[in-house]
Amino acid sequence: MAGIMDKILTDGNMTRTPYSVCGMYKGYYVTVHMNQGFLLRINYKLAENMDLNSFKNRAYGVMNQLRVAEKKVSATNVVDHVIEVRLMPASLAKNTIAMIDSVTNHLIGFLQAEGANTGCQLCGAEYDVNSYEVNGAPHFLCSTCARQSMNQMEAERQSKLSVKSNLPLGIIGALIGSLLGAVLWVAIYQGGYIAGIAGIAIFMGAMKGYSILGKNVDRKGVVVCIIITIIMIFLANEFAIRLAVYLAAKEQHLHMSFEEINRKWSRFMSDSEFKGAYIKDLCVGYILAAITLFGTAKQAFRNAGGSYSMKRM
Repeated sequence: MAGIMDKILTDGNMTRTPYSVCGMYKGYYVTVHMNQGFLLRINYKLAENMDLNSFKNRAYGVMNQLRVAEKKVSATNVVDHVIEVRLMPASLAKNTIAMIDSVTNHLIGFLQAEGANTGCQLCGAEYDVNSYEVNGAPHFLCSTCARQSMNQMEAERQSKLSVKSNLPLGIIGALIGSLLGAVLWVAIYQGGYIAGIAGIAIFMGAMKGYSILGKNVDRKGVVVCIIITIIMIFLANEFAIRLAVYLAAKEQHLHMSFEEINRKWSRFMSDSEFKGAYIKDLCVGYILAAITLFGTAKQAFRNAGGSYSMKRM
């Protein structure tokens, strides 16, 4: 999907990364960022005598038409100097490319008809505007707004670092929250799948529970949630396999209760073939969970510390 960025808006002066495109396109600052679909942003600057509210009404009217014509348009927004459209990818890459190009050109045609110019997305300034990568996403800002944005992010970082969580209550909340994801793990396993993707549900449940009882998820809270996730994956996998053995015995009319399965578990584990399958499922589960969780946990750790990145592109 990242290869799409090389093929959209090809007739503009664009800077491209694997997950974003930004540049001057037909006289307007345009950015497209891949994040839960595609976020299209076009910067505009109205003439001094234009009424902003009436312009916004007309803009929403145009975008409502787009939502009818393009079924993959999932959200639209108009703020003082930016029009935003969120698009979900089509089943075929070429259709996604055509859709992004079509929506962009349609909106630019509307802005041209309105006599709007382009500028900084925060203040509308038309001079000293450059592209900046802010937390991985492209933005067009004037130097004053870029400086103010960095100062604001630094203030928010210091504020987050100053708020400490209640560790004991946070641990309790994380344990309770992680149970919901563990139930999902067990349910998916009974369907015949190794439920590595449910690791995200366990981690997110732990994070939510920690934030509710711990009042804040700081960096030590994220570490606690990661540790609880690792432990809970083991416990969920253990319970899922024991339940699978019980259900298999019941299906074969062996009349073994779940309690009896638990008492005799060491006998099952003494069987080398059974133990090998058990270890294999656990390892695959951890590997799949690690793959799906890496980005989420990394972002959570960054957010907990108020970390940010901002650089000129």
